[in-house]
Amino acid sequence: LDKLLCEVHDCFHETDTAHMVAADGSWWRCDDFPWKPNETGAARWSRRRVQARKNGTKIFLDPSATELAMRKGVALGDEQAHFLSSLGFANTSFATLTVEDLEAFEYDAERLEDSVSAWMQWMGSWGVDARRDTVRQVLSEGAHVTRAKRSRWIGGNVGRRKHKPLSDYVYNAQAVTEALLASQDDRVRGLVRSDDDDASGTYSDPKHPGCFRTVDASAGKVAGVDGTPACGPDAKLTEWELG
Repeated sequence: LDKLLCEVHDCFHETDTAHMVAADGSWWRCDDFPWKPNETGAARWSRRRVQARKNGTKIFLDPSATELAMRKGVALGDEQAHFLSSLGFANTSFATLTVEDLEAFEYDAERLEDSVSAWMQWMGSWGVDARRDTVRQVLSEGAHVTRAKRSRWIGGNVGRRKHKPLSDYVYNAQAVTEALLASQDDRVRGLVRSDDDDASGTYSDPKHPGCFRTVDASAGKVAGVDGTPACGPDAKLTEWELG
């Protein structure tokens, strides 16, 4: 989810179901941003990125499309593992992890060990026998990594970044949170952080008239009753709970 938000805000991803909007909810189109004389594409991208934030733009995400995209995203690793196995790789348990778990240490110092475990799990699934103390040191203190003659700094930001509620970024945050919490995939429900609990409450379901869903975002649970399909005095009701 964080990856999708970043791509939309930086204009790498713009569709009918995921795009930036102005304060009034109108589409803030990336291609409509003006060029300056003799300006390079990189310079325009940087200037547009800054201006979008100055304008207070937010992101519109179609709730159903976003839930589907997240399900496909977390399932992609399974598909890739199957593909690699079909090519002859012996390991059939390649790990699929979320960016949220790998980068958790940057937002919460107490989750450093969770991030260390996530990186260990990912590298271990590829047959890399990494040392836990080395992984912890890199995440804690940072290190230069050189690839294709380009060097970049990774790690070293323990607890320095601050999570903001989804509503700070997403125009229709409540509807998106509800859709994610109602997902049949527990990995998708796990993408909702505790600080996005403004979706908690009781809601109606247009696909099941008269039936209600109770959302407890802080606990990551959704409960409800389904009829056949509506709920009424003569309907056969089925109670269910996710999370």
